[in-house]
Amino acid sequence: PEAFAVFTSFCASPLGMLMLMGWSFAVCFHMCTGIRHLCFDTGAFFDLSHAYAAGYIAIVSSFILTGMLWFYVFCS
Repeated sequence: PEAFAVFTSFCASPLGMLMLMGWSFAVCFHMCTGIRHLCFDTGAFFDLSHAYAAGYIAIVSSFILTGMLWFYVFCS
């Protein structure tokens, strides 16, 4: 119980929240690039301009998903 209390107090600190946000961004980015690679497997986005566009879409989508997740965490 004492170790769990230390963990939860660290997660509630500003540094802990920043680390949790970074971890959730990494999970969202991994999911978005996984979907991008799934599209590559179908043969889509193989030319260079579409590949770059898909990469930018994955980055922007990761920020949006992370923002939506943390908005839900803080507002519910």
